[in-house]
Amino acid sequence: MLVGEVWVASGQSNMAMTVGRCRDAEQEKAAAKFPAIRMFTAQRRAFLKPQTDCAGAWAVCSPQTVTGFSGTAYFFARGLHMKLKVPVGIVHSSWGGTAVEAWTSLDVQAADKKLAPVFAPWKGNPKADRNKPANLFNGMIAPLIPYGIRGAIWYQGERNARTVASANLYAHQLPLMINDWRRRWGQGDFPFLWVQLPNFKVRNDDPNAVSAWAHMRESMARTLSLPNTGMATTIDIGEARDIHPKNKQAAGARLANWALAEFYGKADVTATGPMYSSHTIKGKIVTVQFTHTKELQPSQNERDDIHGFALAGADMKWYWALATIAEDGQVRVTCAKVKKPVAVRYGWGDNPNCNLVNKAGLPATPFRTDKW
Repeated sequence: MLVGEVWVASGQSNMAMTVGRCRDAEQEKAAAKFPAIRMFTAQRRAFLKPQTDCAGAWAVCSPQTVTGFSGTAYFFARGLHMKLKVPVGIVHSSWGGTAVEAWTSLDVQAADKKLAPVFAPWKGNPKADRNKPANLFNGMIAPLIPYGIRGAIWYQGERNARTVASANLYAHQLPLMINDWRRRWGQGDFPFLWVQLPNFKVRNDDPNAVSAWAHMRESMARTLSLPNTGMATTIDIGEARDIHPKNKQAAGARLANWALAEFYGKADVTATGPMYSSHTIKGKIVTVQFTHTKELQPSQNERDDIHGFALAGADMKWYWALATIAEDGQVRVTCAKVKKPVAVRYGWGDNPNCNLVNKAGLPATPFRTDKW
């Protein structure tokens, strides 16, 4: 028996993606000699009613078992274990291709008028389904309650990012699920962290292109308004042609960074990359303030230009802009084609060309100041 930190890991296929499918799988397998890391993987089951038990098994981390572990969850657990020097257990419950509404209880969704479009496709369908509202909560989350946990990590959103409307609705759905889980677990506002969707799809150089994935990232960032939450920005580690990026080491490590810095009080760990705080407009110059700066710079080469900023005037037409880092850590943004800027965006697109990081090499979180 071990006593240590226990976290729930849930979501869709990028959480389910195993170490064996991740980058450098053979090296990771050989190095996985961490008997104090354990993972329980829940059997995938959808039910119409909440269940009290689920099938699954605990596995001790070793070169023989680790390839079947969730990659993101394992690299998160490894980050905690190596820093905290305590055992770490992961209760892994995920299923590929599933929507957030399936992981949230029926009680908090059924009477919610905002979710009418979510329920409409299921009208008259009496069967359990992995994407039917509450069916995975019933089969794969409810049985875990009230198992003692430190917190939860979440990697999901691709399914809900199919349209701008569904991506925007996620700003309501994710907090709904988090609050639902917290209330049912009865362990207060336990830490809840998630992976913000990475860059994906063929790059579009038009700053006016519509992007449901950009809206989804915004919905995820907005959820940080809930207490005891955190987010791993991964706008730099996605793959244009693969919705399952192989660099789960970075995804898991960044979740662990936030947990260590914000929830375990490790002052020597940088929680995240730069995050938009505020901006001011004076003439042609937009000045953007960030939190978590610690020496802003371009990624890779500090002599490179800063990419990813765009400005628009009252006509709502976007143009790529020139950005420079000031001595005070703020970013000055200008564009010759925008004489009177009214809004600024950064990293707004499916697969944006953006490269602002802090000294720790952690990427800035995409943002926009408009509501167009």
